[in-house]
Order: sequence, then structure tokens, then C-alpha cells
Amino acid sequence: MADPTGLAAPTLEQAFSERLRRGGVATPEGVAFPHAVIAGVHRTCVGLICLPSGARLDPNQPASDLIFAIAGDAARPWEHVRLLARLSRIAVDESARRRLRAAPDDAALLAALLREDASHA
Repeated sequence: MADPTGLAAPTLEQAFSERLRRGGVATPEGVAFPHAVIAGVHRTCVGLICLPSGARLDPNQPASDLIFAIAGDAARPWEHVRLLARLSRIAVDESARRRLRAAPDDAALLAALLREDASHA
């Protein structure tokens, strides 16, 4: 995410770590939304990771195997909120989660996410 956001990787890592410490980023369905609003982000962006074994990002929820990491600009917080809402519409749909989890590689995962976004708009 460093290139599209224009921020150094350590800056992003610190922002995400701070957000994760506050908790509340994961759902019972195995989806997590670690996100950070950071001053100076050039472009709000999202990264999607599918981890078959999952990662425990929230102590109050099961491991998450679909992780939507979102970085937004503090000067344009509405972009961040709108993106969270769009991704939430996808994540709440069991069929959409199944299709994302079935993607065999990164390119297929991106294509599946774009299709889901178009159909849930």
C-alpha cells in the first residue's frame, strides 16, 4: 500500500498497529477490516488478503481469512467511510465471501472483488 498511498511502509504499519490495538476490526464471519485514516495519504486504497488459515486480528472474534486493509486520507475521511460501507455490503453476503475465498490466486481474487463490488453497488 506504500506506493498508492504515498506513505512509507513503517508509517502504514504504525497506523494499522495502533488501530488493531483498539480492537473491533473483525466479524464473526471471518472477515476483518483493519483500517487507518492518516494525514498525507495521496489516494485512499484497499488491499484484500485471503489467508486460508486465518489470522487472529481481534481477540473477541474468530480468526479472519478475508482481510480488507484500508488506508484513507485524514483530509478526506468520507472516502474512507464510503469504502468501508461498500466493502461491508460485500462481506455481509455469504455467497460473496464464498466466491472471494474460492479465488485460486491474486489476480482471480482481485477480479472477484471487482465483480462483487459491481454487483453490490
